[in-house]
Amino acid sequence: MKTFKTFKLLVLAFALPFAFSSCAFHSALTSNSNNHETQVVLSKSNFKVVAQVKGTASGTSVFGIGGAFNALIAEARKEMLENAALVGSSRAIINESVEVNNISYVGFINKKRVTVSAYIIEFTD
Repeated sequence: MKTFKTFKLLVLAFALPFAFSSCAFHSALTSNSNNHETQVVLSKSNFKVVAQVKGTASGTSVFGIGGAFNALIAEARKEMLENAALVGSSRAIINESVEVNNISYVGFINKKRVTVSAYIIEFTD
């Protein structure tokens, strides 16, 4: 009976750190997968970089339920474009990048955060 108690304590001592630990995975989408591309030739210096703008969206799922992970990039891009305030100006977005951060708690609670960032240029001519 004493060996069984020792075994239970030993299993508990090894199981607790794994139960309360988490791991994270970070990636960036470096390829240009945008379907709304516009080709502008910037052969002369008729523009200036005005600012950097970004948008963030996140979602959480428990046991794979919830989160709406497929729409996170679109939500983050929408927030970024709203923050850019491009309407009615001679500005454009360049060098858009997407960063994805995945965090898993206890193996069944997953959180994904997507950040879309870009630079705003303004045409001077």
